[in-house]
Amino acid sequence: MLMGSLPDYTAGRSGAGRFLTVVAARDLPAYTVLQEDMVKSALVPGTELRRDAYVLKSKSDIRVIYTFVTIKDIRRGAQITESSLLNRSGLEADPGAYREPARQRYLEGLEYFNNADYQNAIEKWWLAKTLDPSNAEAAAAFKRAERMLIGRKRGK
Repeated sequence: MLMGSLPDYTAGRSGAGRFLTVVAARDLPAYTVLQEDMVKSALVPGTELRRDAYVLKSKSDIRVIYTFVTIKDIRRGAQITESSLLNRSGLEADPGAYREPARQRYLEGLEYFNNADYQNAIEKWWLAKTLDPSNAEAAAAFKRAERMLIGRKRGK
């Protein structure tokens, strides 16, 4: 396995030459943090199974990829593959490789923050600091937006 953190579920065969695998529930742009509503399990014929697709033993096993980050665009219905995702160990292996995408997420977070959309700002800044742990601006902005969001919720 490329990522090391996921079990090998090649034994997840289901029925006549079909495999239970993970597919995108909607279009996923590059550098999206996977969440529950973004992926689903599907039975795929063995002849259509991608070489590095995630094959599951059961539908509940899909949880292991939540919080992974897409590193390329993934179309709705496409199989989620190891080569299309990044986890924290990948970031540690090459910390400088994701500085530009991190910078873009930081700038997107600024736009949300300036429009008082603190929840989306937090999500963008969390991703920025995850992609580039040395980005002190993103870490500080993340904390600031969290405080603003907590303050807003207390004020209601």
